[in-house]
Amino acid sequence: MIARYRGRGGKTLRPILIIGHLDVVEARPEDWTTDPFQFVEKDGYYYGRGTQDMKASDAIMVTDSFD
Repeated sequence: MIARYRGRGGKTLRPILIIGHLDVVEARPEDWTTDPFQFVEKDGYYYGRGTQDMKASDAIMVTDSFD
């Protein structure tokens, strides 16, 4: 997702570029220290594919951009 707002004369409305992604990337077990398909809580951190992604952030950016 890319949203670009052009600036308009003067310094008060400057251009802004918002970038996010919605794709799903491959999870190769050899790239992980834990099983990517098993949710694990370790030392106060969460591990596993999908424990953090940008889908909610992308939705918020889109919603806030049109206020």
